Amino acid sequence: MKKILSVVLALTMLLSFASCFGSEEATEGESKKFTAEGMTITLTDSFKKTEQEGYTVCYSAKDVLVVALKEEFTLQEGLEDLSVVEYADLVYANNASKNPSDITSEDGLTIMEYTFFNEEYDQTYEYLSVMYKSSDAFWLVQFSCVEDDYDENRDSFIKWAKSVEFAD
Repeated sequence: MKKILSVVLALTMLLSFASCFGSEEATEGESKKFTAEGMTITLTDSFKKTEQEGYTVCYSAKDVLVVALKEEFTLQEGLEDLSVVEYADLVYANNASKNPSDITSEDGLTIMEYTFFNEEYDQTYEYLSVMYKSSDAFWLVQFSCVEDDYDENRDSFIKWAKSVEFAD
């Protein structure tokens, strides 16, 4: 188990992320599927694929950011034997000092929520983090916006999270 903890040390960057938002209204527009690295997610056509160091996939629109981290099972022996809840517990444990919410289940999703103050931007962001298990990896997909807009965006975050699919 100690070795597996080292695999998710990269996830400690989860709470040190700096935002990179685009310039379109995120929740408006037509549905659009985005596929990269074996993951497909349905967002709106206002999103654009971008790059964010440390993440496998990143999509941004005005005031909303979606980032995904793929942790392949080949990174650590025995990783594939964990359930998605056990993986979520590791993510939580590695970030417990940042006071995330307890791991919950909502609409079949394994979720952790947290708030992060970004000193560089002097702005507080709220995150909805969803953990998944595909045939070859665990995925951490995070939906983020400024704290004041979180409540109005949360339903869209859940909708988009439920659209995630993996090529198996």
